[in-house]
Amino acid sequence: MKKSILLFIILLGIVLTNSSFAAYGAVYVDYMDNFSMSKEIYSEITDYATDMGYTCYGRRNPTNSAMISHMKSSNIYIASGHGSPGLFESSGGTYIVGKNMGSSGTYIALSTLPSSSLKNLKLAFCYSCESGLTESEWGNLIDVTVDKGAKCAVGWNDSIKEEEDVIWNKLFFEKVQTETIVEGFRHADYWLEVKKGTAAKNRMQNRYERGNIYQTLY
Repeated sequence: MKKSILLFIILLGIVLTNSSFAAYGAVYVDYMDNFSMSKEIYSEITDYATDMGYTCYGRRNPTNSAMISHMKSSNIYIASGHGSPGLFESSGGTYIVGKNMGSSGTYIALSTLPSSSLKNLKLAFCYSCESGLTESEWGNLIDVTVDKGAKCAVGWNDSIKEEEDVIWNKLFFEKVQTETIVEGFRHADYWLEVKKGTAAKNRMQNRYERGNIYQTLY
């Protein structure tokens, strides 16, 4: 009897220990048809997100207001489509910008969000050309995302190629199942160069990272 009780306590401890380290929450991937391979980003990471304990949602061609709703609901958020410094092109002729626009309509500024409205967001990726750069009127999408509570956000300072960011994203999520965000960066950069060459690595490595890159996602 005593042995049975002891075994039960040990097994219960193992279950509680494992569950306490399991991630939970939502991963949203908003992908646009104007970026022909962007759906592949969602397809490639679904299993990784599920293995880490997240529920993964893919949304095709959301408007700017829907994207912002997804950001608020996410623990990990990915946007994939066309953009330029300070601006992301969402669906229906709508846009998200960093600042100096309103909270509804064709252009929605992230700066209009209440403080800490993105506090549940551990990581945001904006896969679009020059998404890490600052525009004089619209500001910087990555900076405003972190200023509104996200723990980490990443954009790119160069034109990016769809196949390369799909591969890089898959490599990143392979690694962060058991390692920190920064180790995911290193892993993805290294193996992208092996697979696609130095020019591809340089494009994806030329990014703007802000926030805590030493946190884990699992």
